[in-house]
Order: sequence, then structure tokens, then C-alpha cells
Amino acid sequence: MSNAIKASDWYGEAFKVWSVKTHGPKPTADLLEKAHAFGRPGKQSLALAMAMRDCGVTGQQVMFACDGKPQNNHRVGLIKAKLLKRVEPFQAADGHTVYKVELTALGVKRIEQRAAAAADAALPEGDKPKGKAKKATSKPRKAKGKAVEAPEAETVEPVPVIDAPVTVDAVTDQHVDAT
Repeated sequence: MSNAIKASDWYGEAFKVWSVKTHGPKPTADLLEKAHAFGRPGKQSLALAMAMRDCGVTGQQVMFACDGKPQNNHRVGLIKAKLLKRVEPFQAADGHTVYKVELTALGVKRIEQRAAAAADAALPEGDKPKGKAKKATSKPRKAKGKAVEAPEAETVEPVPVIDAPVTVDAVTDQHVDAT
């Protein structure tokens, strides 16, 4: 993991008031970096890193660390996406349920992909690997859906040309032949 997250940068305020008695041990920089690979830094990532600790996390510890609000949605979504797996919850000595998660093979792969993408982004423009070239196709593309025929244009008959001069009666607005 090349681009280590400095925990003090994102969680400086939370770590200033961190109490091992109420919050448990601080998540390591490695755990925070893994949590950040699944989303942006913040309360959700902090709660996720706490759940990845060896001792896991209780709901009360998350509430203490994250301004009194539960942060379960991100963790549950990653479990449903099979990026994390839940280790069987157990009861702590104080009666609270302890939640612990582990990375799955798919989760490890996602973290490696993010690390590779970050490494590519850090390279100078000329050193970046080129993307896959698209294969040229000789077949024309087919239109999707049913073919719709264009309506036929109406034929307009030519107007006959009159050689004789025509005048208009001012009273009736009728054409009057001068012949």
C-alpha cells in the first residue's frame, strides 16, 4: 500500500479525545488505509477500521467515536457486496455485542486495484501506461429496435401558367379575365 493515509490528518480531532477505556484501541494506519480503499475518509471509514481491529467494535464504541451516531450502513453494504465477511458476533464482558469483520478475497483484490490506480495516478503524464487499444471492426453497426420507414413525400402538382393578363375586381375580390 503505497499511499499511506495519515490518521492524524483525517482523524486528528477524534484521536485527541480518544479514550481506550470507552473507544478501545485506536485503529492502526494500515486499518484506516484499508477502510479508505472502500470509500472516502470520515466516520464510516473510522467505524469500519474499528470493526477490522482484532478486538472488533461494539455499537457503543462506534457511537462514542462518531459523535453519537451509528455508522453501520457502509459496513453492512460491504458485507452484502462480499468485500467483507462478518466474523460471528460475540458478547463482551460488559454485555455488549462485539462486531468484527475480515476482508474477503474479493475485498483484497479491490484494495489492490485501488492501490494500483493510485500509483498510476501518481506517475508523470508520459510514464502512464497506455490503455487497451480498441479493436477496429469492419462490420457496420446495426440499429437497435424496429426499423421505421420515413413517410412518403406528397407530390405537388404544378400550377398552370396563364398567358392572359388577370385583373381583380376591387368590389368582389374575384379574378376577372381581361380577354
